[in-house]
Amino acid sequence: MSSLQTHSRVAIFIYSRAKVRDRKLLARAEALNVKLKKIDIDAEKLTSTHFASLASDMTVDVCDLIDPRIIEGYKISDTEGTLKLINKNPELLKTPIVVTSKRVKYIGDYGDLEAIDQLFSPSVKSNL
Repeated sequence: MSSLQTHSRVAIFIYSRAKVRDRKLLARAEALNVKLKKIDIDAEKLTSTHFASLASDMTVDVCDLIDPRIIEGYKISDTEGTLKLINKNPELLKTPIVVTSKRVKYIGDYGDLEAIDQLFSPSVKSNL
């Protein structure tokens, strides 16, 4: 499980305050009935190990953590280089990412707001 492990009743919300969409999704997540630990990647530095762990837990390649809208036209395939790139430029990371005790989920668009509700709804909480 992620190097950002959390308690079963606490979720970690990784976001960038520089991104309007992230701030809107954060406000929505804060409105839910769940303890939320916020990590603003613009203010708090995560390590390459954290990024590699997140990718592993999401079952994606590290290269898939980079937002393609930001680096349009470039193809990145080197894992070590990608980790260094994200570490030095955290704004390239696809955000927001929600980490629970058993699941890591990228919230890709406004349609995924429903996924936030499902992650924290009382009926599913025991499955997280």
